[in-house]
Amino acid sequence: MEEWVALVGADPEMEMRSEAVADLPGGSQLVAQDPTMAVWLAPDGDVRMWFHMFEGNIVGKNPAPKAIKKMHALSVTLSAVLIGDDGEHYDADGTAGYPDFPDADGHDSGELRKPWWKFW
Repeated sequence: MEEWVALVGADPEMEMRSEAVADLPGGSQLVAQDPTMAVWLAPDGDVRMWFHMFEGNIVGKNPAPKAIKKMHALSVTLSAVLIGDDGEHYDADGTAGYPDFPDADGHDSGELRKPWWKFW
């Protein structure tokens, strides 16, 4: 976690926030607390995306294309790989591929294809 906190602290677009609050209908609130949570901020200070650590991984859900590029930049700094929910790997441009999934000829195609065992 120390490496994550240091990375967030060194990035002027990010900050640690251990609590997230969402207003719900009827005036109640949903509060999530996690000391590993961080936000990526827009220039005006609005939150672009939330991140947190889970089982040693940095997690961010439903990223927009710009967020995927930001996530890739973070992964490079951490000497990590940006992997999506379906096992796809993302590059610096936000392009996804399955680098370990061979094409019909047994070669690594690198293009975005669902493995045959994933149903969609």
